[in-house]
Amino acid sequence: MPPSAPSQKIIEDYGQKLFSAPREASLSVTGWTRTLLDQMMADDAFRLAALRFVDVAPRLRDDGDFMAHLSAYFKDTSFLKHVVGTPIPGSGFLGKVIAPLARRNIRAMAHSFILGETPQKALKKLEKLHTQGVFFSLDLLGEAVISKTEADGFLKAYLEAIENVGKAVPAWTANKQPEKDAVGSIARGNVSVKLSALYEHVHPVSHDESVRHLVQKFRQILAAAKAHNVHIHLDMEHMHLLPITLDVFEQVAMEVEYRDYPHLGVVLQAYLKESEAIFDRLLAFAKKRKTPFAIRLVKGANWDFEQAHADMMDWPVPVFSNKGATDVQFEALTRRLFFAFPHIRPCIASHNVRSLAHALAAMGTYKLRPGDVEFQMLTGMGESFRSALVDMGHRVRLYAPVGDYIVGMSYLVRRLLENTANQSFLRQYGREGEDEKQLLQPPVAPDEKAERPASQGFRNRPLMDFSQATARNKATNALAGFDLRLPVKVVPVVDGAEVLPKGEAEHVCPWQTDLVTTRVGLADEKTMERAVSSAKEALPRWADLGAKKRAAILHKAADLCEKRWNDLFALQVYESGKDWESADADIAEGIDFLRYYADEMIALEGRFQPASRWGEANESRYEPRGVTAVIAPWNFPFAISVGMTAAALVAGNPVVYKPAEATTAIGDFMCQVLWDAGVPVEVLHFLPAPGSSVGAKLVAHKDISAIAFTGSREVGCHIYAAAAQVAEGQTHLKKCIIEMGGKNTLIIDSDADLDEAVPAVVHSAFGFQGQKCSACSRAIVVGTAYDDFIVRLKDMVEGLRVGVATDPAMDVNAVIDAAAKAKIRGYIKKGKDDGSLLVQARLPEQSGHFVPPTVFVDVAADSALITEEVFGPVLVVERAKTVDEAVQRAQAVDYALTGGLFSRNPDVVEKVKKVYKVGNLYINRGITGALVGRQPFGGGKMSGTGTKAGGADYLLHFLEPRVMTENTMRRGFAPEIV
Repeated sequence: MPPSAPSQKIIEDYGQKLFSAPREASLSVTGWTRTLLDQMMADDAFRLAALRFVDVAPRLRDDGDFMAHLSAYFKDTSFLKHVVGTPIPGSGFLGKVIAPLARRNIRAMAHSFILGETPQKALKKLEKLHTQGVFFSLDLLGEAVISKTEADGFLKAYLEAIENVGKAVPAWTANKQPEKDAVGSIARGNVSVKLSALYEHVHPVSHDESVRHLVQKFRQILAAAKAHNVHIHLDMEHMHLLPITLDVFEQVAMEVEYRDYPHLGVVLQAYLKESEAIFDRLLAFAKKRKTPFAIRLVKGANWDFEQAHADMMDWPVPVFSNKGATDVQFEALTRRLFFAFPHIRPCIASHNVRSLAHALAAMGTYKLRPGDVEFQMLTGMGESFRSALVDMGHRVRLYAPVGDYIVGMSYLVRRLLENTANQSFLRQYGREGEDEKQLLQPPVAPDEKAERPASQGFRNRPLMDFSQATARNKATNALAGFDLRLPVKVVPVVDGAEVLPKGEAEHVCPWQTDLVTTRVGLADEKTMERAVSSAKEALPRWADLGAKKRAAILHKAADLCEKRWNDLFALQVYESGKDWESADADIAEGIDFLRYYADEMIALEGRFQPASRWGEANESRYEPRGVTAVIAPWNFPFAISVGMTAAALVAGNPVVYKPAEATTAIGDFMCQVLWDAGVPVEVLHFLPAPGSSVGAKLVAHKDISAIAFTGSREVGCHIYAAAAQVAEGQTHLKKCIIEMGGKNTLIIDSDADLDEAVPAVVHSAFGFQGQKCSACSRAIVVGTAYDDFIVRLKDMVEGLRVGVATDPAMDVNAVIDAAAKAKIRGYIKKGKDDGSLLVQARLPEQSGHFVPPTVFVDVAADSALITEEVFGPVLVVERAKTVDEAVQRAQAVDYALTGGLFSRNPDVVEKVKKVYKVGNLYINRGITGALVGRQPFGGGKMSGTGTKAGGADYLLHFLEPRVMTENTMRRGFAPEIV
């Protein structure tokens, strides 16, 4: 075990030595940058606005556009002067005077944190720092790659940087600080590498494939480093990439060519709750490898992202929620690093004087000399402390970002977040009158559980975290041998009994057409009549059961879905052709519908009660409409089936359920779960049947009170018209809950962040082969963003991998069946006639209903590709002069389901929210993936009847309200309403 922590007295002594440096030099920024940072630390609203404006400003080359954003972010002129750095002149000079001045200031601020635009320029500055006793690690900015072209360019840039560094640094004069430790020499040249920049398809779900490709790339980097005697330090990034990064590092570092190479390191992030376990793994690896490597201990640069992402995904938060807990962990890991020397070469990266002083004191406790420990700092931060460490004789390395300041803005924003965060040491140290002794007190870790209260109410079922090996293994095991259990045989079920079918149909696996997945026995009209009659008879008993008991059944069904996840997951992959993430998401959404509607039904009556008065009691009661026909789609065969069926059932309505013909096995699975959970067999009937005959008769049946349908416009309109006809003996009007699809557009403003916008368009257009009613089929790009967008989109689509759904490395799989394939290919032919083909992805050489992801440009405005729903992997990109024009064109179609906007102008965002009238509008994200309870889903015009699935009012469509009014006055006395 490591020795105990050093005494507080020694820590304070070292801290005072560090504090002896000039206080104002704790940040190497002056003038306007210093003023801006001070204002950001003083006002959180200004801080948020400044961070967002600084992020977008480099893309705003037009002065008018620049000023529009400036005024949008800083409507308060007292704030605006801090951005411009001077009092605001008259409005006539705004564009000509303020824009160039603010641009100059932002560029100067970027240069405070970014050492140079190229490695060659940076090396000149780094040589000067070397003579002052400061070492470096070169970091190339702009690592967000989305295509092979960009990844190959980054690999080339790394190799060139290694060569440039390796050739330059040997000629530098000897550094006055130690260039070796007890292990041996320390390489002068040092380059930090981010694995995500080396391969465009890095993804947790395809862990093994990602590791395989990254090993090849990282091997090239280490070969170059070894040839030039340059140290390579592997950066850690977001938590979901951590397992991939560790596997790549260990695999290459153990290869014969590199096992003995000592100039290698990796980062350890103290803010991760599992950082102790990660350290244990790395230490065990170091002992196995026998050649020491370095660990750069950092606190962590992505705290906001990790917290928000975990909350959004309903995953456990991987980082400490309080800086004190991170600081405690940092000190504990510092001591463990020192104790592990020389198996591990410790590098302490911090600007916090308490953390630095603790490390200095611990060096004495562990008998380490200057040179055995390396201190690392960021460019532009803590320069006074850096100088003090150099004066004490320690080796200090500067983390030196290099790159164009436009692509480096994300890095700059992270640095500004660090500097100005409430718990930042540099913010605390910069406060007037801050007690230095207080800043040197031991950090305290609060109780994390006490800080994060348990969530109340409905929470979405978390999606599988495929960065975890347990999740990947679960999916692999679910699929193993499942094909040998096919085909699944499905027959109609009425009153719980299988019915002798009146015909049979087959469905083949979309991506392996010689494999029959489902053999379906078809119901006839007589079977349908029996189902409706039985359901009608069961209505009173099911309604009288009560909302609480019906809701309990739905919760039990959700539990059963979790237990039977493996079979349902495999069915999704084989029968509907879903990739791993889409299959799990469909299951999760179905479970969400079960739990959400169960809870909503119990809460409903209390939520919508009418007002009462003294002497008058008014009460609403919600009663079921009657027998409900649920007609399901094949694209979300479980989620939408469950959503419509569960809503009808929990509201007290018996259901006759007709599954989509292509996904009957999944529909049968849903019914089996509901029956096993306690839904009476006479309340739910399973009716696989041809839609054109039996389905049509079901819709027209006089005893059907409500119809819930999701599917094509043609069928939906036919149902709507048929439901309006009153049959002989029918005593009610039928309620239609209909969703029919969309023609959805994502608008890309001229200021959009293309690192986010391009992948969002690609994933929205080609996720699940574009077979989503919410899929993006049009992208309208505004102004100057068009050319850059087209280039990056083309490269990304060209690199999409098309293949079988069982392979998690595939981006796109096969469409549902031969008819869909033929229809989509017809649209592609039409696109070639009406426009220009920009790019098509490559198809696999195997059987299957594969259609290449395809992008067209310059398409005629009246083309079917602009106006009709394709329901496949086809995207049209259009150009617009303004956002107003883009919105107008986006809405000039028959549908109004989903739409989206990428813009970093707050005024534009607010305007588009008002004028872009679709059911679901998404800002600065993709337009697919609505979550129950968070994005109630459904649109108007020809997209449907406007109902919002997964929303608080959805159940009302399955209910009929009754209002009862009672006069409570009796001979002059009435109970008072409280």
